[in-house]
Amino acid sequence: MKNFICPRCHEALQKDENDLCSCSCGYRQNYSVIISQQQDIGSSVPTLSNTLLNSYKAVSNEMSSCNLDRTYFRASSAKNDLQIKVGFFKENMVPSYRDLYESVEMFDIETTAIRNQVALSLSHIAKMILKEYYGPLRVKDPNIALLSEITDLSQYKHPLDFEKVDYGEIDQIATVSLTNTVGGAMGQSLENAYDSGNLHRTMELTTRLYENSEDKEARKELNQVGVEIAADLLVNAVSSATEAIGQNMDAISEIREVDQQMDQQILEMNHHAEKLSIQMQQLNKYRKLYAKERSTLDYCVVHGLMPQFQRLLESEEYVSYKSGRRTLDVCLERMELEREIFNTPVTLSHWVGLLPGSMRFRYVWRKKTRNIDPPSRDKYVQCLKTLKQKFPRSMSRYILREEQEYQEYLSFEKAHRPSIESLESHQGLKMSMKDFTKVLRIIKNKIDQ
Repeated sequence: MKNFICPRCHEALQKDENDLCSCSCGYRQNYSVIISQQQDIGSSVPTLSNTLLNSYKAVSNEMSSCNLDRTYFRASSAKNDLQIKVGFFKENMVPSYRDLYESVEMFDIETTAIRNQVALSLSHIAKMILKEYYGPLRVKDPNIALLSEITDLSQYKHPLDFEKVDYGEIDQIATVSLTNTVGGAMGQSLENAYDSGNLHRTMELTTRLYENSEDKEARKELNQVGVEIAADLLVNAVSSATEAIGQNMDAISEIREVDQQMDQQILEMNHHAEKLSIQMQQLNKYRKLYAKERSTLDYCVVHGLMPQFQRLLESEEYVSYKSGRRTLDVCLERMELEREIFNTPVTLSHWVGLLPGSMRFRYVWRKKTRNIDPPSRDKYVQCLKTLKQKFPRSMSRYILREEQEYQEYLSFEKAHRPSIESLESHQGLKMSMKDFTKVLRIIKNKIDQ
């Protein structure tokens, strides 16, 4: 038999030979009914597939084919290979990582939303039991402390945090200068050779020979100048070639340095991808857990708590009591919303401190009210409208109004709660409330593990 739980106390149900499932708390139900009610608990839960992770790993492996050669003689060749590597990194690896990260991030948001739904449902159910069954006057029952703890939403914290790698541009590659090549330096050596003044003397001697081809002195001097030019060319060419080779090696060294920085970034990105792989497994586990506990809570409320609690809520005496308490309920709701407003942080200008006390309080209160979430703000405005009240005008009036209304609520409870607790439908819930508090505690502990 599959492990089915009791909707009243969360214990495992036992099936007898007559296909009747029962629990020590007194719950009984036919096996066929239990199957139909619990068959969907924890089933069909979407999880993160490894498709994007595998795609990233494939791109990362392909990245190795873009690695630079061990030896380069020309900086231009090294830069071309580096540009190919950078292009592949930007156009393939970065988008693949971004898709992987964003899919995990979105799944985390969705998973956290499910968890928050369960926590909020637990809080609402616990508040309902505290208010409708126990009331504000009973403080010694041990269940009250457990239920009060469940209502505190600040205790529910998501266990996972994400790190996001900076996959920014590698713009420093564009700063590698390759203008000082060997060919460029050799061309410059010609200019240096002719800048020595021999070029002008050569033109003068050539003119003399053109006018008098028999001028032996001019021909002899021209030959001497030619030897000097050739010597200058040779010296400058050797010097410039040596300088160009050094510059070429410096450029290659700079490219190697950029390549090493890029390899470090790729290693970091792969490391983050491994972290995401682990977080994917954890998220899938949490997603299944939260979805299952949400279904379990819904099942226990519908089939365990409400069938018994409804008898109290629908009794004539309780309906009359609830009708007389309606205005006080709106006051209590407004008080809770005002506590949320009071604890909402706001940024204020320095000049606000110069306002008179009551005026400063009203200004800050309105600003805090605007900063709470819209549903709560609309609910607060509706409460004020129903009660025909306005925003508090000062801190003292805010405290005084809350104290007066809560005392009215306590007085109402003192007058009516004894008759409610004497009802048979209320007394019959004693064990059920204890058992269902156990259900809430078990589910709370599971989503907090």
